[in-house]
Amino acid sequence: MRRLIWAAATFLVTLGCIGVANATKSVIPVFLAWLPLLALVWALNRPDPTDAAWPQPPPATGAGATAAPPGDAVPPAGEPLAD
Repeated sequence: MRRLIWAAATFLVTLGCIGVANATKSVIPVFLAWLPLLALVWALNRPDPTDAAWPQPPPATGAGATAAPPGDAVPPAGEPLAD
């Protein structure tokens, strides 16, 4: 819901800039209208912990579980990589 409010607010500011440009017959507000749209891109791409898709940390197994996943094992020096 928060992102929808951000989107609506930035589009209203952009439309306001276009309205000012139309009223003043100046192109400068048209160039300034890109700033809220760039802010919208930034706001929509930020991770939000309230999202359902927020990545969860992997569960720890045992004391000091820092082992790499099975497919990420690095062979000792001098041995060829497995296919």
